[in-house]
Amino acid sequence: MWRVQAGARYPTDRTEAERTLLAPLIPAAKPGGRPRTTDMREVAHASFCVLRGGCQWRLLPTEFPPHQTVDHYFRTWRQTGVWERMHDTLRGDLREASGRTRSRVRGSLRGYPETCSHLSLSRFMAHEASEARRPPR
Repeated sequence: MWRVQAGARYPTDRTEAERTLLAPLIPAAKPGGRPRTTDMREVAHASFCVLRGGCQWRLLPTEFPPHQTVDHYFRTWRQTGVWERMHDTLRGDLREASGRTRSRVRGSLRGYPETCSHLSLSRFMAHEASEARRPPR
């Protein structure tokens, strides 16, 4: 069950520390043209609601920016790597808080290298499961 933080509107709300950490990763407005009127923190928050809550873009609560705007920025940030940088930043802080190294260390799963493709890994796991069911020779 989700626990809503004090003062949070939704369970997907970021803490103030997370917002401060992620703020520099949100791209600045492009030079020229009209000034930006959309609050990018609200765009990020709405995107977190869709990603974590699983609702459709059109079903976003009305206190967020229009769903077309949120969807546009979500897609743009995905293509430019903003989401990946946000994820890596939050993951690194979480790993450090738990006493581990900031970046993931390449490891292995039962001696199988982590660099294998997902399909190869799933085939390996299926093979291991079938070997476990096979009677001893």
